[in-house]
Amino acid sequence: MMNTQWKLVPVEPTETMVINGFESVPNECFTDEEVWEQYQEMSGCQQAAFRARLCWDAMLASAPEPPPADTGEVARLTAERDALQLRLNTADQRIDEQCALMRRLVRNVDQETCCAEDLEQDDQFNYILKSMRKAITAPQ
Repeated sequence: MMNTQWKLVPVEPTETMVINGFESVPNECFTDEEVWEQYQEMSGCQQAAFRARLCWDAMLASAPEPPPADTGEVARLTAERDALQLRLNTADQRIDEQCALMRRLVRNVDQETCCAEDLEQDDQFNYILKSMRKAITAPQ
């Protein structure tokens, strides 16, 4: 829901908006006498800014209401967003669990290799262990 400080308007102004905009220019015959006097006392730049504000206000006031939202489409998009968020949360949880298991595995391998000097370690084993250590220490 939009608040009163914002208004949804068409990208291209309607004919009514344009007419109301240019008819909002101060005129001695149609403008309130006090406002007309204040307008006359303004500098040229102040008058231009005042006219722009009047035009803007008149155009906003005559802007049509936006078409109603397609509730079926909104519901479909909301359901799709919620399903994607659930999948993302599930994947994040699975990654957290796998990282915890990898930390445990690395810790256990480190303990075993410290206790068994005769354990054969080949280059592939060392590469895998190094990769696992890097993965569990990388910032998430």
